[in-house]
Order: sequence, then structure tokens, then C-alpha cells
Amino acid sequence: PLVFSIKGIFRGRKMREFLAFIGFGFEHATGVIIWPIFIFFFILNEQFTSLGLVTSLSLFFASVFVIMVGKVSDLHRKLVLRISAIANSIVWGIKALVKTSLQVIGIDIVYGITQASINIPFDAISYDKANKEGIVKFIVYRELVINIGRAFFFAIMFFVVDLTASFIWGGSLGSVIQLLF
Repeated sequence: PLVFSIKGIFRGRKMREFLAFIGFGFEHATGVIIWPIFIFFFILNEQFTSLGLVTSLSLFFASVFVIMVGKVSDLHRKLVLRISAIANSIVWGIKALVKTSLQVIGIDIVYGITQASINIPFDAISYDKANKEGIVKFIVYRELVINIGRAFFFAIMFFVVDLTASFIWGGSLGSVIQLLF
């Protein structure tokens, strides 16, 4: 049997690591929930097929790119994470300016690539740390903090009227905070 406590999960953790997971939660919440809602209602005029096309194209290009990023990330995880986090932050700033369906398709393809480029080294570094510090304890800590970040993001969203502002502080800030990892 595995025995651990919530206090024990947080004991001895670095603030940089905590903030990086919070940033991951911010960025993920923005990308998975806020962005699709925004483009569906405000740009794609509530057309499910258009949203499906955007998502499919983005996933296709991201999955092709994953193989290349994975090979480079095996050699230079921190470097790939840093470059990708900065690129993803810029992409979020551009997303705030998107107005047409074609722009949505283009920026979503680029976002899919930068997102994959962040997730691969971020997860690899996380799992390396988990192997060193105890797999279950670290993964529970990681998932708990990521979800605290998501909850904090949505709590802040109650006070944000402009959805495009959420792209800048939720997506961009979340990506930049991941540089702390």
C-alpha cells in the first residue's frame, strides 16, 4: 500500500516548479476552453463544421510536428521548452488580434505546433523529476497544482469582461511562467 498525505506532497517543493505548473494550468484552460468558445461564437458564426475543420487541421500539423520535436527534445529539453514557451506566448498575443476564419485556421495551426513543442519537453522533465522524487507523489502534486492553476484562472475570469484580454494574460502569461520549470 502507498501512504502519503497532502501536506507531504507540498513539503520541500520549489516555488519555481509550483509556478510553472500554475502557468501550465492557466495556458491549458485558455487553450482548451476559452479559445474554442471565443472562435465558435465570435469568428466562426456558430458553425460546428468550421470549428471541426480548424481543430482537425491544427491536430494534423501538430501531430506531424510532434515526431520532430520529440527527437530534438530528447537532446535539449530545456532549450526546446524555453524557445517554445516564448513562441507560444507570442502566438497568444496574435490570437487576440484574429478576426477572420482564415486567420483562425492559420494561428491555430501555429498554436498546435507551439503547444506540442511545449508539452513534450515539459512532460519529459516532469517525468524525469517524478522518477527521482517518487512517481505517485510527484504526479499527484503536479496534477493538483495544474488544476489549482486552472481554478485560479477561472476565478479571475469572473472579473474579465473582454475575452481577448484572457488570451494575453491567460495564454501568454501562462506560457511565460512555464519558463520557470
